[in-house]
Amino acid sequence: MSLNHTRPVALLALIVLLLASSGCAALRDARGYRYCEILLVYDGTSEVWGTQGLNRCPDEAWAALDPEALRTAHDADGIIMNGPRYFVINGASGVAMPEGDTRIFGTIEMRKLATLSAEEPDPYAPSTVLRTNVWEFKSGNEIYELTDPDGRVYVMQSFSQIIDPTLQEDELAALAARLDLPSGWQFSARVLDEDLDLVADGEAVVVVDDLRNTYQRR
Repeated sequence: MSLNHTRPVALLALIVLLLASSGCAALRDARGYRYCEILLVYDGTSEVWGTQGLNRCPDEAWAALDPEALRTAHDADGIIMNGPRYFVINGASGVAMPEGDTRIFGTIEMRKLATLSAEEPDPYAPSTVLRTNVWEFKSGNEIYELTDPDGRVYVMQSFSQIIDPTLQEDELAALAARLDLPSGWQFSARVLDEDLDLVADGEAVVVVDDLRNTYQRR
């Protein structure tokens, strides 16, 4: 029986724009960058294909995709549609676009980003991602944070239209009223009065909320 999911697996949602590596150029003007990914599942592993660096995942073209037809065409055991997503970071350093094959899904060009073995996380369950990079948030920009019962803070890196296709960036500050937060968790929004760098030095701890927005622990 094939898998046909619209929700992302753990590492896919956390790869976000680019795969991290040392000595790579910085990413600038990322806030609002729209992207989509497709996972093709083969015998417990997933090929990750994404629009990053190629296009911004045109809405009509994404909506026109038939996941089951794509799964069949690529002879996959399952398929996971991860998108659309939008960055709320302003930039990043220590990131690079993987070099690899491109492929057309419907009318959307995508690049192969990675091959993963991962399980889908539960909302608010921390996961560890192996990468080294810095997400940059600039002074004067609004950021969105989850705080767990032990006071650990997670900063949103991208928001998702997977569960709610109508969600927009200007609605994020009011998410507390929409999220099904576990006991002891809090959501907040604030405008930065100084730059914030969110550093992953070899690994990052991340969570997704129940709308599949992604956050990294400070």
